[in-house]
Amino acid sequence: GGGGGTTDTTTPNETNQSNNSSDTTTTPHTTQTVQNRTYELVLDVNETTISTNWRKLLNMPTAKSIKYIEHGKLLHGAKYGNFDVDEDILKYNKTVEINSTDIGNFEVTLPKQEEPIQVTISIKSLYWKEAKCGNSHTIALKSDGTIWSWGYNNNGELGDGTNDDRWIGVEEITHSHDWRSIDAGGWFNMAIKNDGTLWAWGHNDLGQFGNNSDIFTDYSSTKPIKVSNEHWKSIALGQNHVLAIRDNNTLWAWGSNAQGQIGNGGVNGIQKTPYKVGDNYQYITAGKNYSLAMQESGTNNPLAVATKYKFWAWGDNSFGQLGIGSKDNKDKPTLLYDSQNPTWAEDANFQDVVAGAYHTLALQKNKTVWGWGNNGYGELTNNSDGTDEEHSPIKIDILDFVKLSAGENYSMGIKSDGTLWGWGNGQYGNLGDNSTDVNVKFPRQEATKSTKWVYIDTGNRHSIGIQSDGTLWSWGDNNYGQLGNATDNSSSKPIHIMGRYLN
Repeated sequence: GGGGGTTDTTTPNETNQSNNSSDTTTTPHTTQTVQNRTYELVLDVNETTISTNWRKLLNMPTAKSIKYIEHGKLLHGAKYGNFDVDEDILKYNKTVEINSTDIGNFEVTLPKQEEPIQVTISIKSLYWKEAKCGNSHTIALKSDGTIWSWGYNNNGELGDGTNDDRWIGVEEITHSHDWRSIDAGGWFNMAIKNDGTLWAWGHNDLGQFGNNSDIFTDYSSTKPIKVSNEHWKSIALGQNHVLAIRDNNTLWAWGSNAQGQIGNGGVNGIQKTPYKVGDNYQYITAGKNYSLAMQESGTNNPLAVATKYKFWAWGDNSFGQLGIGSKDNKDKPTLLYDSQNPTWAEDANFQDVVAGAYHTLALQKNKTVWGWGNNGYGELTNNSDGTDEEHSPIKIDILDFVKLSAGENYSMGIKSDGTLWGWGNGQYGNLGDNSTDVNVKFPRQEATKSTKWVYIDTGNRHSIGIQSDGTLWSWGDNNYGQLGNATDNSSSKPIHIMGRYLN
């Protein structure tokens, strides 16, 4: 997030199913006219009970015949849900277990009606796809294409048309259902729609929107506004700058250039329109005030096996977070890694590269982890020989990780068994290990010991994660409601949020 770094990656598991937790909720009753057709009933995240009503135009006596059709055979329908008739209302109720996505075909025969009514009920569960941590706010993308936000809102970060902080999630004011991907900066957010257009909201005092607006009069927006009609593939937001790749694989940057993070050869300026960094880029990640990008040929898959590619880094390098062997800031892309001439990581297949506030982590497909930059709190673990900074990549002795996230002075990662671990500065409870320890130099497992983690994002003081059932969890500092737990109470362990509050 804005406090740490962001990448263009999304949830690796997009076949999540509804949670069968004890916090059972019920969808609002709907009333429709019964006819031969298919009805799609949608369960929100965490919901396990569906209830809907159909109204018949003619009076329906209590006598009825309801059968479930499976492979042409008529069966009793109770196990697939319960029908009941109350005067002229046909009621359907079903309690969903773990697998809530199902289709039931029912034949409903009513007295005084020659032909039975054919009712097909399709039950679909929603889940959280992606979530991002801003400085003191959080945004999340649901599988129905809607965006929800909570926390600090002084600059319109939540996109709900107000400047009011929120302790529970609110949907962005346009109520669009066609959002494809999201990211959070320090005090602003951006999102890409299914048509590739780019939208922004929140603070725009340093040209973060990239739409050449007057930053003195249009310094913020409390609702999403379209800032580009171009077709964009991915975005990565730093504290006050943006990296973005178009569908033709060109890389563009805009926003604050105080440390050279735009890569245009200048510093201490504001880039109010997209600046073209170069061609053939496939992967981006933005640190707080620095940028990393992969330029390649031979494949169109981000971080896939490629015959030729290079990693470039530029911007703030005050802790060596560019990994180029020095602490000098760079105002143009500077070579970090060349697959044809590797000076580190000879196995050139990378799976994950993430930029934090002042440190960077890289994960190879063979599960080797590398890190560089600030290590003052153990965010690179204890492999740094007691030094507080690493200006070049070092191999980190941690095993079996498949996904990493770098925040502000701390790191978290998911292992292949679905467990979640954290290390570095956890003074706000942001490691989720039920402590507020400051210098954690060995990975610690989060307190719930879950084996279902599939997604993690870290900010400056709070973290957000998604489990394989599509549920959303948060932990860390909560001074502005950024945990979304309906309070301002912080938590040093993951807590289950959203779903139970949204409806």
